Amino acid sequence: MIATHQPAVPAHTTLVTLTEGGYVLHFMVADVQCCLPVDHIKRIITLADLFKTPKAPSYMVGMLNLHGQAIPIIDPCMYLQLGTPTPYSIETTIIICRYNKHLFGITVGQVMDIDSIRSENLQYVESNQSPFIGTVNFNKTISFILDVKYLAQSCETV
Repeated sequence: MIATHQPAVPAHTTLVTLTEGGYVLHFMVADVQCCLPVDHIKRIITLADLFKTPKAPSYMVGMLNLHGQAIPIIDPCMYLQLGTPTPYSIETTIIICRYNKHLFGITVGQVMDIDSIRSENLQYVESNQSPFIGTVNFNKTISFILDVKYLAQSCETV
């Protein structure tokens, strides 16, 4: 259930930057418009060589060697069961995210824009089990705000 204009961020939300004046990066995951607070984004790169991870879940597309550090890469389309993922190509974008001290990457479709959050465009999700912490209006559509903590926990199985 989505509540409108709550005065405070729900207790399970760990994204302190999800306030008015904060910024989010909008991108596509399958046919769903999503976004992440920019404070949790370390860098954006194009698809590089990924190393297969033995016995990894199907949504784990591999490990990336980034300056000597192994970073798990997940496909949120598969993880969130949003349909069939687009085949990977050299143009596939990976967003390297940071949660606490942990790094992980997500494959995304088109990266769209960075936008500031205005309280009148923000709604929170009232669920501890949702991969989304809310929605924000962007270009006359709704962009689902992914919960970085939720995504980071998916990498702990590796």
